[in-house]
Amino acid sequence: DEALLDHHRKGDWKTFLNAAVLAKKNILVSGSTGSGKTTFSKALIPLIPTSERLITIEDTVELELPQPNVVRMIYSKGGQGEAKVTARDLLESALRMRPDRIFLQELRDASAFYYLRNVNTGHGGSITTIHADSATLAFEQLALLVKESEAGRDLKRDEIKDMLYQMVDVVVQIKKTAAGPRVTEVYFDPRRKLGGEA
Repeated sequence: DEALLDHHRKGDWKTFLNAAVLAKKNILVSGSTGSGKTTFSKALIPLIPTSERLITIEDTVELELPQPNVVRMIYSKGGQGEAKVTARDLLESALRMRPDRIFLQELRDASAFYYLRNVNTGHGGSITTIHADSATLAFEQLALLVKESEAGRDLKRDEIKDMLYQMVDVVVQIKKTAAGPRVTEVYFDPRRKLGGEA
């Protein structure tokens, strides 16, 4: 992680993010509604090697993946549709499909817990989005979503946040500008992941 830390200290976000994607770091793109989170995350996907097997889980097809080995899975938003397939259902199915990386379109409900469990079982390198106004608040929002899940409701908030710092490597904060999405903050602290002080 030394090279990543060096790029991070210099604020060389393009080089940092390129290296983070190749190193299979779990990346969370955070921002307000309409800030360009999805647009920004789409720009990172072409950096992934074409040899990898990717699975996307979305309620509408938004992610454009140039890699040849891609499986697209669609769930019913709000339980709509005859099949009523949930994001959680697809996350569980995805594990049996031998993916290198799993992408969930957006973390916005209790399925966040199951997504995090997936990336913690040897399927790192994920890129997903969340609604929050800072990297710190992204962790807070993610903790709330985990608390909404059956498995997470009995966990203490501090326990959840400790778990999140182990699973989420990078948070990229995005702000909308006239020129398009702009990076305003990047969280990356491998010392915290190792149990050191933030």
